[in-house]
Amino acid sequence: SALLIALFKFFERYNIKLIPVITVNFVTCLICGWLVMSNKMATDGGYIWQRPWFSSVLALGILFISGIRLVGICTQQNGVATAAIAQKASLIMPVTAGLLWFNDNFTWLKLFGIILAIVAIVLTSLPPPQKNINSSSPSQGKTNITFNWKLPLLVLVVSGTSEVIFK
Repeated sequence: SALLIALFKFFERYNIKLIPVITVNFVTCLICGWLVMSNKMATDGGYIWQRPWFSSVLALGILFISGIRLVGICTQQNGVATAAIAQKASLIMPVTAGLLWFNDNFTWLKLFGIILAIVAIVLTSLPPPQKNINSSSPSQGKTNITFNWKLPLLVLVVSGTSEVIFK
């Protein structure tokens, strides 16, 4: 995934659009999967969309595509570090699901780790402070900080949700 994030930054530098690249990637995966699994599917009979697992796999595929697109946008808008942290911190979703739904042992250390992951995303989303030099307003010289934390948080939620479904 680190290579993927670096590629997204490369795409931004050379003005390569994300949608065609992601589309080619997933079409290639679909063709490879179909080639590898076609014999097994042919022996089961019926249409693929009639299988009991089809709706889950379709939802997971949509989440994967959305997640990769979001990681690409986040990398280009917020930087490599923020996108990488948001994607890696998405592990808090399956950990939280384990604590809530699968009766995993709750510890304060696990809760602290979840909180630290969220704080890391917010802190890496902060842009460096910039001074308003060419301003005649009373706020001249004050630092203007804008929070761009929504996109990394969305990366965390989409990636984490797909991991919960996948596991």
